[in-house]
Amino acid sequence: MIEVIISGDCPHCAEQKKIMEQMRPGEYRIIQYESSDFDSYPDKAIVDTVPFVIVRDANGRIRMAKCGVFSAEELRGINDGPATTPFNLRRNRLSSS
Repeated sequence: MIEVIISGDCPHCAEQKKIMEQMRPGEYRIIQYESSDFDSYPDKAIVDTVPFVIVRDANGRIRMAKCGVFSAEELRGINDGPATTPFNLRRNRLSSS
């Protein structure tokens, strides 16, 4: 499952949303940053900017969590690599600042 956190006034978010809409329904979930869905989102603490993309494997483990715009091919290919550990999530987040 690919989860994409977007904001209504972000041009990059609109670009990522357009890419996601080319994928199959059920392959992704769009979450508006300003919504109650985001307020109750369990991983909202790792979201520091938008668009923010979280890719999970079939077991719900996070494979990738990054800000930016990604192609459908890039996102589908994430599950082929090793899972991202919590340490890597933190390191990736800090290094992107």
